[in-house]
Amino acid sequence: MNFQQLEYLVALDDHRNFVRAAEACHVTQPTLSMQLKKLEEEWGVLLFQRGSGPLVPTALGVDVVVRARRLLAEARALRERVRVAQDSLVGELRFAVIPTIAAYVLPLFLHRFANAHAGLQLHVRELQSEQIIAGLLDGTIDVGLLALPLGETELEEMPLYLEPLWLCVSSALSLPDLDASTLKQLGGPLVLTSGNCLRAQVLEYCGAETAPQAGVVYEGGSLETLMRFVGQGQGYTLVPELAIPTQLPAGTAMRAFPEPVPVREVGLAVHARFVRHKLVEQLGRAIRDQLPQHLLTGKGRRLEWRR
Repeated sequence: MNFQQLEYLVALDDHRNFVRAAEACHVTQPTLSMQLKKLEEEWGVLLFQRGSGPLVPTALGVDVVVRARRLLAEARALRERVRVAQDSLVGELRFAVIPTIAAYVLPLFLHRFANAHAGLQLHVRELQSEQIIAGLLDGTIDVGLLALPLGETELEEMPLYLEPLWLCVSSALSLPDLDASTLKQLGGPLVLTSGNCLRAQVLEYCGAETAPQAGVVYEGGSLETLMRFVGQGQGYTLVPELAIPTQLPAGTAMRAFPEPVPVREVGLAVHARFVRHKLVEQLGRAIRDQLPQHLLTGKGRRLEWRR
């Protein structure tokens, strides 16, 4: 057994197709097939079912793939540890960001950060929180920028900022008082689709489930869409401060909440075995340098890790 065979094994599980798996590994299909067969012969087991049906791992193959992912993640961590001893600010960094942060925060710092670290190869993906957490746990993602806390003992978190949520309502709506009871009178809010962590926070704060607006239950994929519906008189929604556009959509107004203001904590997360903390701290500083000071967290505005 060697690590290359384990890479092929994991690729087969990811793609469930010999040709696509071979392309992902930059080898020919016969080479990948031969290496899998050698591995099965060495262990005396069948790891993938072959036949007319779809390519699927056997019951034992499922367990082997899980363990292979862990071994490969540990091997990557070991290689990174050696690289850290040489230069912690070079190499590859797989970086994932949730959609309700990506559009508003990435443009503030990303190119400047990349230009300042010419030896760093950044791979940036926009994913939902559950996908980022899964990627951090299985080693396919190095760093995530998302809402905290995550509640995962295997992950380390670095809080960066606290972002207030604002009420987006129709500009024609008069609200002399604004609190949780006011929101209950307004009914269910417009929310993002399932999988967005902001959705759960909005529903929890508003104390309501989604409710039909003019006979329509709408769950949007972007904050901009929700705000435009509000502008047409279709209910209300909550918007993070950094996502508030300079030019509000027609017919909308933003209202600040009284204390205690609803906020979301945003920060970076890595696996506990991730060793390039210096690089992540540089990333955290690059983000915070472009944010309003009143949003920043930490005593004396210091970066702090927590488990």
